[in-house]
Amino acid sequence: MQLTVLERDCHMYATFQSHNQKVVQNRNGVFLSYLSRYDESAERGRWVLAQSSDGGATFRERYSMDIVGAKPPAIETDAEGTLLLAGEDGSEPRHGLYYSRFLAKDDYHQPVETTRLPCGSRSKFAMDYDRVTGTLYFFNHYGGLYVIDAVTGKHRLIQVMEPYSEIAQTQYPHVYLDLDRVLHHAWTTQHKNKYLYWDIHYAQSADRGETWTKADGTPLPIPFVPDDSGPSDPIILPDEFEVHTWLSSMIEKNGKAHFAYRAHNYDSGMNRQHYVRVDLKSGKIDLNVYPQWRVGGLSINSLDGFFATRRDDPASALYYVSRTEDRSLAAIVSLDNGDSWDVLDASDPMPPAKDTYSIGGSREVTSDGFIIGTFTMQEGKKGDPCFFRIAAQLEGLPEDETRW
Repeated sequence: MQLTVLERDCHMYATFQSHNQKVVQNRNGVFLSYLSRYDESAERGRWVLAQSSDGGATFRERYSMDIVGAKPPAIETDAEGTLLLAGEDGSEPRHGLYYSRFLAKDDYHQPVETTRLPCGSRSKFAMDYDRVTGTLYFFNHYGGLYVIDAVTGKHRLIQVMEPYSEIAQTQYPHVYLDLDRVLHHAWTTQHKNKYLYWDIHYAQSADRGETWTKADGTPLPIPFVPDDSGPSDPIILPDEFEVHTWLSSMIEKNGKAHFAYRAHNYDSGMNRQHYVRVDLKSGKIDLNVYPQWRVGGLSINSLDGFFATRRDDPASALYYVSRTEDRSLAAIVSLDNGDSWDVLDASDPMPPAKDTYSIGGSREVTSDGFIIGTFTMQEGKKGDPCFFRIAAQLEGLPEDETRW
């Protein structure tokens, strides 16, 4: 496992968060975004776009932006090496959004153009890219889906969900476009009257956002209510409504939707780690691993983490990267679409005074065979954003040289 510290003593939320993709690789290297500094009193900060041309061993800053809100943008890339970034600019009304293109011929120094999107996000947004049509699918905090032409920036908003119900509001969207170009969407809700991540739901669209259904094909007239009082597919268990449930990652593979989430409550002592799989033909949960997700001698135990695979290869493996109970960063792998898992790689346990935060990464295994991601090594109110790279193979792994 290769580990690179990007910058020292940044903000504690430097890589906020695992629900969206902030690192990609194309023919010009690895690119990622992170929050370098943040003034909480002014709610203003600086995010950085960085590039590595040596496989992640070193990075250099290509662009930075000083804005209100300042959470790092989500990133996609096209076949020509163009970077597609979208995020939040809190100086706009209702925390507006922006979409920017960075060209390889400009050495990624400045966006060639920036499109402003109304109807903002409050720091929670997610994006995926359709290489067939050159379309971006960008979900905001409020249940809205922007369908964006990646070249022209022309866009329209589809209100998939009501942003609020009598119980909860939408937060932390996840979006994934599968090999058949079905759009998968999952989200965490937040209780309206108290600090409580309330529940997790799922829906899909076979026509790239125009109409929506449950996993079994039952229509969901839009906009629908986002929480348990609405019609979409629930993911959490019935006894988990009064504890925090937060979805770290969602992906589709070979007719199955995969979810990882944690259910926890410090007062009651509940600490469940879930791996959930939904069969997209029947619409039923066919696998729910909890209260511990044990693989080999490791036990996944973290709020955040991410799935990765080769989207264009149905026979390829499925991976998940997260933190373990013994405070290691670990990658696990399934060769049978989630029926069983093996340990792929794990770091040494981190120092007791430090903690990993926001372990996120690329949904795509790189063309040269690596899982790439970022996290923040937190210590107090500060954090060191880190990049990591893990060989996506089962045999012949080099001896682990990662040391915290």
